[in-house]
Amino acid sequence: MFIHCNSHQQYQIYMKKTFLLVVVLLISHIGLSQTSEQFFTQGEDKLRVKDYPGALAALNQAIELNPVHAKAYFIRGLVKVNLKDFEGAIVDFTTTIKFQPNNEDAYHNIGVVKLTLKDFEGAIAEFNKALEINPKYFKSYLDRGLAKHGLDDFQGAIDDYILATTINPGYEEAYYILGLEKEIMKDTIGAMSAYTKVLEINSKSEKALLKRARIKSKLIDYDGAIDDYTQVIKINPHNSEAYYNRGNAKVMLYNYKSAISDYDKAIKIKPDSPKYYYRRGNSKEDLKKYDGALPDYSKAIEMQPNYEEAYYRRGNVKLALQDYSGAITDYSKAIEINSNNLNALLNRGVSKAALKDYKGAIADYTTIIKSDTMLEKAYFNRGNAKANLNDQRGAIDDFSKVIEINPKNADAYYNRAIDKNDIRDFKGAIEDYTKVIELIPRNSLAYYYRGLAKVSSGDKEGGCKDLNKAVEIGYEAAKFKLASLCDQTVFF
Repeated sequence: MFIHCNSHQQYQIYMKKTFLLVVVLLISHIGLSQTSEQFFTQGEDKLRVKDYPGALAALNQAIELNPVHAKAYFIRGLVKVNLKDFEGAIVDFTTTIKFQPNNEDAYHNIGVVKLTLKDFEGAIAEFNKALEINPKYFKSYLDRGLAKHGLDDFQGAIDDYILATTINPGYEEAYYILGLEKEIMKDTIGAMSAYTKVLEINSKSEKALLKRARIKSKLIDYDGAIDDYTQVIKINPHNSEAYYNRGNAKVMLYNYKSAISDYDKAIKIKPDSPKYYYRRGNSKEDLKKYDGALPDYSKAIEMQPNYEEAYYRRGNVKLALQDYSGAITDYSKAIEINSNNLNALLNRGVSKAALKDYKGAIADYTTIIKSDTMLEKAYFNRGNAKANLNDQRGAIDDFSKVIEINPKNADAYYNRAIDKNDIRDFKGAIEDYTKVIELIPRNSLAYYYRGLAKVSSGDKEGGCKDLNKAVEIGYEAAKFKLASLCDQTVFF
């Protein structure tokens, strides 16, 4: 049966249905909507798990729903710091202060951002404001100290670190940074004291143990350094630097075998560190295990092609193995990397001389002398090279320079005496041999050659006396000269 309704009745029915629909939709909307506080809580939670984009989105919603939510601005500032939106973070912290003028955390965090941006003076101003509100805000003292450090006010920085530790005696990080600052100020004992304080608070602080160990090494307390590195290794058996540095300390105690064992462990943990191979090569070289040292230096060079010291030390090994050409190649590479490497120049000269390239050797020694006029080895070696080229007078000049630098260099007197003898300056030769004997009283060769010089100068009696002395203190070959020059019966 079809029921008819007039238009007024239809309108009323429609309005009732529409009203019911609106009510249902409104109730549904209210049930699904979130408050500003809920978004704020979400933002905090997401910040805690380092979901910075998610935290930012939630906090934006919280602030949109409640534009005076001071905490939301503050937390959003922290999020922006982590997103490296430093300018945005400053705006949010400043807004926090607008609603909460005594919020020391907001001032402090503006200071931290300015410190990050290297606006050190601006950072100090913000930390000062935080400390005006709360004079016991120890974090602001620490960070203000860092800002002062940025302005090269190292003593001011130290004063602030000390204030931080005075307020909070358990402030481990402040003591550690105090140690770093004291090292910069070359207050080694003060630095070690600060690191020791860190370890009193936290005995398992690897970084403090490592720092203290390095200071102990500087103070030549190698056993103490080894103890600290050993403690680090107990805490973290995978700390390759602890093994490496413990090996270095053992080297200073001439314990090369044990040092090699530490370098082996460091390499096992971190096989891509060229310095580990280099140092192991040093210890093998010190033990004269040249065949083991060579591949270590080569490995270091393979990893770091411009490793100047590795080329130099590999050159030394080749020199010891009498591979003079190979040594020259390595020394030349070290010099190519660093033209001021005088040791490489010196040893390249030695290698050239060993190959009888005396002119090349003299060129290297002369280059050294131009850079360092007081390097006696360069003059000494150049003197020998000149002598080998029969330039006795040039050699005498170089040996004289060595003696001027070091009046107790017996070898220089001895070699100069030989060259003086060669140019028949017997008086000068006798004087130099006498000086050698004065420095080394039982030098049989000095007596022997002084005896020959005396005989050549006409002092046969004095010469024979010296030859007898040479035999007496062990130079058996002098007997032949005694027989031929002194008409003495010699028993062989």
